[in-house]
Amino acid sequence: MKKVRHFKADNQSGFVRINAYTWVAKKVGESDEGARQRFLTKLSQSVENPFHKLSEKIWAASVV
Repeated sequence: MKKVRHFKADNQSGFVRINAYTWVAKKVGESDEGARQRFLTKLSQSVENPFHKLSEKIWAASVV
């Protein structure tokens, strides 16, 4: 017979809704607003990345 192990996950998280289509994972001690701010900061950094802009131009050219 197998032994049942009861354990508690170290990184329990919840989810925060950004908009109707976007959910972001948050840490247990983190506030909802803090998780939103962290997501928006990472998003703004990725948009400023020159490689991101180049990939958008390539994608737009392939769609047309």
